[in-house]
Amino acid sequence: MEFWNRARQFQQRVERIILPRGISFARWHVLETTQRLVRETGDAVSQRDVSRRSQRAESSVSQLMRSLTLSGLVDVGPDAWGVSYRIWVTAKGERLIARLRAELAVVAHASAHLPQHCEDSGVSGGEGELLDLPSREEGH
Repeated sequence: MEFWNRARQFQQRVERIILPRGISFARWHVLETTQRLVRETGDAVSQRDVSRRSQRAESSVSQLMRSLTLSGLVDVGPDAWGVSYRIWVTAKGERLIARLRAELAVVAHASAHLPQHCEDSGVSGGEGELLDLPSREEGH
């Protein structure tokens, strides 16, 4: 239970930074996850890929992607066969991520007491993973 209390406190600190910029925690998480996947693959990604990586339900990711698209933060287009959508982060989305990442890094590092791995909760990764920051083992 302590892990979840700390995680919620971390989320609240993040929200104090991102909400004034017009983006919710859920939208930020999906946007940042999308950018990370696009960077890793070098290509547009699917909603299913984002859902898996973010550990959010596909229906939730679908709604969040619609919102991100309307905000101009991601572009969504059909694949070559018209079966699924391919998603990439727009220049506007990239600028928002870059602006917020530095501010959020301060929150992540200030939250160093959050565990990197919590086997009891079934959740792996820590605040650095959410923000695409290097782990404490890597130095910063």
